[in-house]
Amino acid sequence: MQTSGDLNLIGQFDVGFYSVYLIADYVEVVNKHNDEKQYVWESKADGAFAISEDVWNKPLGCGTEIRLHLREEAGEYLEEIKLKLLAKILYHGQ
Repeated sequence: MQTSGDLNLIGQFDVGFYSVYLIADYVEVVNKHNDEKQYVWESKADGAFAISEDVWNKPLGCGTEIRLHLREEAGEYLEEIKLKLLAKILYHGQ
């Protein structure tokens, strides 16, 4: 793993991505583009992150997978009804 010191790069993900740390202790973003190598971005929201070639997860083929390791007190976000409500609010702005 390589640790990056340029925290300005993370700002490109948008403010919405930062909000994930309100409910998660740890985040992994696994990404693969067509015939390129698969990579994983990891952070504990402690001001540091790491990007490395992903050689241990199942190959995605192509796309992105975001894994949230929820805080213990954020269990309500695993409930289907809560997720549907949040998706409706985010999509429709209601």
